[in-house]
Amino acid sequence: MEPWADPGEPTPEKAFEKHILDNKIFNVQPRQGTLNPGEQMELNVFYYPKETKRHHLKAFLQIMNGKPLIINF
Repeated sequence: MEPWADPGEPTPEKAFEKHILDNKIFNVQPRQGTLNPGEQMELNVFYYPKETKRHHLKAFLQIMNGKPLIINF
């Protein structure tokens, strides 16, 4: 796509995802980190609903030299 091209209207799913991210409905801490084989770390997911509605978000964890891990919230 050309840098000047208009991407058009977002799909309803993309608009909903943008709404969730813009309103910080989900917060994941830590946002990044590195683990060696066999190590563990605590991952905290906070949910701050600001309206009565169903919310969902996919989180992608990149595995070095491996497939990404997708977690659905």
